[in-house]
Amino acid sequence: MRDWENIYKTEGIVQKEPEGIVRDAIPILKQNGVKRVLDLGCGTGRHSLLLAKEGFEVYCIDKSPKALEILKGRAKDAGVEFELREGDMGTLPYEDKSFDAVVSTHVIQHGTIADITRVAAEVDRVLKPGGVLVIKSVSSKTELPPDMEMLEERTAKGGPMGEEDVPHHYFVPMEFKGLFDGYEVLRLEEVKESSERFGCDRWYVQLIFKKPGRM
Repeated sequence: MRDWENIYKTEGIVQKEPEGIVRDAIPILKQNGVKRVLDLGCGTGRHSLLLAKEGFEVYCIDKSPKALEILKGRAKDAGVEFELREGDMGTLPYEDKSFDAVVSTHVIQHGTIADITRVAAEVDRVLKPGGVLVIKSVSSKTELPPDMEMLEERTAKGGPMGEEDVPHHYFVPMEFKGLFDGYEVLRLEEVKESSERFGCDRWYVQLIFKKPGRM
């Protein structure tokens, strides 16, 4: 299967610079007393490293053993520590209400609507009341490449080299309000940015939500 494990094996560190939405969220995390952060689909750790350097207790999970191997080396070089786990985002290996915040960029889109609904439920389960959620994902405003195979509405399989077998769901912003019903919307917007991996401009949905209740 052509997927992210093979991408990391052949390309190594794929994403280097942290996303702006994650940088923007750091003051909000601190204002809300966040300590324990889950980096969901951490890859090779661009956000894990940033968050650890900012003083958060970071927990990293990814499906790719190679990504975690690379991240372990990067953490040692940077002089930071965090827990690394291999696992699937649809069945998170953590107790209920384990984290003060969950950060996930360019990850939750990799699946069908049923897959994504299951992931959202898992994120809600492990996030404490009053916790903060930070997500960035591809928007439906992005034009689908003509060679992608449609699986269902706004969901297609294919992409740049290495992602040919990976489903991609193209979100509309309101979907996230449905997936995380009752959450306070601190930020929800669509942005157009250049994608180094796709070699073109693409639209993204990015958000900062707060779960009801108190930590």
